Amino acid sequence: MERMMTVGEVAETLRISAYTVRRWLGEGILPGVKLEFGWRVLESDLEAFIQQRRRKPAIQGETNPEN
Repeated sequence: MERMMTVGEVAETLRISAYTVRRWLGEGILPGVKLEFGWRVLESDLEAFIQQRRRKPAIQGETNPEN
């Protein structure tokens, strides 16, 4: 079975607050499983979450609409 991370472990990995992780889980921003004793996040789901949010380097001469 794949490793499941606690809210605290996710928060530590991302260097953010546990409150933010819980909010993202509750809002469906971060996929997770709610169990009797709290949220759990599959390690692969966290990795996919991080990869989806990576900024891609701009190609020289292109404008970046995010700036």
